[in-house]
Amino acid sequence: MLSWLKNKKERLIISLIILAVVLVSIAPLLYGYFIAGPQDHFLGAPYQLAADYPVYLSMIEQGRQGNLVMKNLYTPELQNPSLISPLWLLLGLVGRVTNWSNVFLFHLARVIAAIFFLYFLYFFVSCFFQKFQSRLMVFVLLIFSSGLGSFFLPGENVWDVSVIFLKTPTDFWVSESNTFLTIYHSALFILSQLLVVTIFYLFINRLSNRRILVLVLLSLILGIFHPYDLVTIYAVLFVYLVFNFATDNKEWHKIKAYLPMVFVSSLALVYYYVITKSEIAIGGWSTQNYNISPPLFAYITGYGLVLFLAILGTFWVIRGKKDQFYFLVIWFLTSAFLLYAPIAFQRRLSSGLHIPLALLAGLAIEKIWLETKHHFVWRSVLAWIFIPLLFLSNIAVINQDIHNYNQRDYPYFFPQEYYQSFLWLKDNVDPAEVTLASPSIGNLIPAFAGRTVYAGHGHQTVTYAAKIQELSSQLMVSNTSDQERFGFFKKYQIEYFWYSDREKMISQFDPAAASYLEQIYSNSQVEIYRVKDTYSPAGCGCQKY
Repeated sequence: MLSWLKNKKERLIISLIILAVVLVSIAPLLYGYFIAGPQDHFLGAPYQLAADYPVYLSMIEQGRQGNLVMKNLYTPELQNPSLISPLWLLLGLVGRVTNWSNVFLFHLARVIAAIFFLYFLYFFVSCFFQKFQSRLMVFVLLIFSSGLGSFFLPGENVWDVSVIFLKTPTDFWVSESNTFLTIYHSALFILSQLLVVTIFYLFINRLSNRRILVLVLLSLILGIFHPYDLVTIYAVLFVYLVFNFATDNKEWHKIKAYLPMVFVSSLALVYYYVITKSEIAIGGWSTQNYNISPPLFAYITGYGLVLFLAILGTFWVIRGKKDQFYFLVIWFLTSAFLLYAPIAFQRRLSSGLHIPLALLAGLAIEKIWLETKHHFVWRSVLAWIFIPLLFLSNIAVINQDIHNYNQRDYPYFFPQEYYQSFLWLKDNVDPAEVTLASPSIGNLIPAFAGRTVYAGHGHQTVTYAAKIQELSSQLMVSNTSDQERFGFFKKYQIEYFWYSDREKMISQFDPAAASYLEQIYSNSQVEIYRVKDTYSPAGCGCQKY
């Protein structure tokens, strides 16, 4: 399996492929950066990541500001720092030393993680395929293939939330379910899948005491890093052990590895359970963080021909008793079952599923190619029609981002004046003080200022829907009295009010006319007001709140 390391030509070819993947994954971002005008600030996020991307930046910003343990900045409830985020903390500390921007650090980490991930994936592929041509074909299939979502996009607005969750194929929006989209997404998804594949590799091979120790340590890191994936490794490895015992392959030493791995890594789950119960800002986030799987049709079209070929590969593994591939079949079938297990984060369990699917699909392609060696027509159909269909959705995703960037509009671009205002908040507002803005701006303030907002994220803002309803029905309408508005600010301990064109779109009140608001910053696009301690209507005495 390590023979490719000694083959200079093979190493060069694999390195060039990895370089191509990295370049393709950053090409749209470079395009967006270079088309930005002097008055534009480029956010640097693909459409799949637009909502959560600022959350990641907010954690990097907290690390940059020296917070080793972090908060949920997207909700005004009082909280103690309780979130441990090793990746974002590391990037923040690097930014603190180098003064590199959070956006640059985010994508630099993604590129570096992708390189390590892709080399290890090729190593993993080499464990199952001995011939260079086979390894190469499967590797390309693994990192570039997608589904048939391009042919099954709904006629409605495909980017509407309800349409996405109910009708859109997964190869357009469930990043963790596809290897290329994982690389396109973030270092968080890349490294979590790297840990999963490494844990699986260690477990299915000979286990020494040292390897067991490494296995336990990696599973604990995974639990802190991306706890959803623990469910996958627990379930897949449990089924693998049961299968081995059922086939008289009783590997007791693997049970001795499995039990301490589960016990130690479950400490991460205990940690998350404790903070969700003790901190309302974390518990409320967890309650709203529903990741239910879409209808089965979305997965079938989202994996498309890869799924069809993987089923063929599974059939040939079972019929041909190809022992070395049994683990991939177990991984595939167990993960497929977990997609509809009775838990709130089903969709997250699609993470890494594309890996066993692609390897089993590669086995099927290899067999079909060998069996059609005397049939030129069938080989031509496979090479020029069938195989290109495997890659269409990833091309469409990249094209969609380029199209979005060409619009040079929010959220992918916003005025430089907004960015300067974020920096002013960072320099002049205490981290514990709450700023009120429209939800779209509230999504960005924690990312660039590292400051707390009233509302800014559908999951992380506690009781998000109720807060938005209260904002639109009380504060922003014209028939609300100043006294009621002042009471709203004090109810949520809001100290600052951000006012720009985004707020004017949803507001019918003029903050400049409010006696309880004091303008403390302005530029050509943004006004920032401080909420006074007392309400002082004209002709009345001060009323303290």
